[in-house]
Amino acid sequence: MQELNVVSAVVALVNAMSGWNVVAVLLAMFVLPPLFLSLSLFRLARAMIDLRDEVRTQNRDSQSRYDDNVYLVKEYEAMSKELTTMVRLNTAANTRLADLIEHLLGRA
Repeated sequence: MQELNVVSAVVALVNAMSGWNVVAVLLAMFVLPPLFLSLSLFRLARAMIDLRDEVRTQNRDSQSRYDDNVYLVKEYEAMSKELTTMVRLNTAANTRLADLIEHLLGRA
């Protein structure tokens, strides 16, 4: 029933536009809206692709920073082990030096 009302409204509209070309009216009513819709969908898809690319770039940057931080932590850990060894050796050398000084001063 609604379809019949729509068709009769379109026919009444075409009859009312006596100077207009029927093909132009039909083109404006049935071809242009889907064309505009597809253009809008294309722009939306392009925007979504650009957003996806931006997110991927940010993820790559974050992953790179994370990898750099992991590398720094491993290097810091190795350096702290070396520093610990150096402190132990220094302490042992100072202890021996102190014992030697005490021994030498005890003789004098």
